Amino acid sequence: MLRDTQIQAPWGVSAYGAASVKAAPDLVRVRLAVERIKPSPKEVFEAGQANVADLRSVLRRHDIPDGAVSASRRC
Repeated sequence: MLRDTQIQAPWGVSAYGAASVKAAPDLVRVRLAVERIKPSPKEVFEAGQANVADLRSVLRRHDIPDGAVSASRRC
């Protein structure tokens, strides 16, 4: 007498994996633009310099030294 054979538990392997890695970036490029409107070019330049100084201060608070930051005059 032949029985109808069914596979109850098929052979094989199922696997799942997940990983997460956190690392400080080697290089970050950030493009910022400052637009100031003042009565004279001197005042505009001084206001822009103050904005850059504020940004540098924030970067220093995040342990990014001035030597690791470069600026460009591209517009």
